[in-house]
Amino acid sequence: MARPKQFDRDRALAQAMYTFWEKGYAATNVPDLLTSMGISRSSLYESFTDKQTLFAETLKHYEHSGKQRYNLWKQAPSVKEGLRQFFSYHIAQALDDETPGGCFMSNTMVTFDQMDLTMQQLIEESFESFEQSLQRLLEQGQRTGEIAADRDIHSLVTLFHSLNHGINVMSKVNKNKKTYEQMVEEALKLI
Repeated sequence: MARPKQFDRDRALAQAMYTFWEKGYAATNVPDLLTSMGISRSSLYESFTDKQTLFAETLKHYEHSGKQRYNLWKQAPSVKEGLRQFFSYHIAQALDDETPGGCFMSNTMVTFDQMDLTMQQLIEESFESFEQSLQRLLEQGQRTGEIAADRDIHSLVTLFHSLNHGINVMSKVNKNKKTYEQMVEEALKLI
């Protein structure tokens, strides 16, 4: 008779996520994961199948835990204020000393060429989801007149998505919060 799993799955996923976040997918090995998750090899394989499946689950865990960011722009009184609140939260997260720095998705993105097609597709799906949410927000701004009708929404989506990941990458070196806040304010002037 099989013994019941003796670990907290959400906590183990979070620990695996931080390990992948810090080291990157390719550089993370199974012993690293076992140590950070505090589980046995058999528990890892019984619960998560393999490293790739575990990584896919950590991406989903990260996206689910980050949904509150998107609520900031959905609940704001205006598009600009929603973006301002989103980026304020985002900057705080990127500079948080409790994380490996930057953002899990951005850190993963810079190792994209080290992944197989399945892993690349997972990252692309996450990026598309972010861009679709951002596009809906900006289109809403056009409908309400906050954003001029002649503005190219696709270009604005690309700009804000790039700003999002640029902050993540730069924050690993430059910890000056004011720099990022000023970047956001300059970008907001464009809408």
